[in-house]
Amino acid sequence: MKISAAKREYFVEIEVRKFTPKTIRSYRNNLNLFLRFCEEEAGITEVEDLSLSVVRQFSIYMSSKGRKGSYINGLLKVAKAFIQYCYDEGYGGFNTKKNFKWCKQDKAVVMAFQPSDVRRMMQSCKGCDFLQIRDAAVLTTLFETGIRCWELCCIQKQDICI
Repeated sequence: MKISAAKREYFVEIEVRKFTPKTIRSYRNNLNLFLRFCEEEAGITEVEDLSLSVVRQFSIYMSSKGRKGSYINGLLKVAKAFIQYCYDEGYGGFNTKKNFKWCKQDKAVVMAFQPSDVRRMMQSCKGCDFLQIRDAAVLTTLFETGIRCWELCCIQKQDICI
């Protein structure tokens, strides 16, 4: 079966499974990148020709382009889902549940504030007006609890126990 025909059926499938429009758009972009590699670099147009070797070549190709492991793994996640769909439907491909290789990802390093940075931020909130008290409360909450900014923005009155 042609990859283009399998791709059309795959997107019908994920729409039926109620993926969000944003997810579908992301899957479409990522899968198009993988399939463009298959066609242009590996010369593959048939689903039957998709193999683990092609996926590894794609990983190497993306690494040579300077892409990070986490980005490549995002692309591979979509490629894996497509190949598994093709395998399950009997179009070709291979069983990705058995032997699929991921790229090594760098561990994210969170840079913490130095005590002097925290002191400087808190000093900028000294005062008695509403905005300075509010800013001091926000910074204190962030520093003391470690919650994310978005989590702090979503706090409602009923969430606060007095």
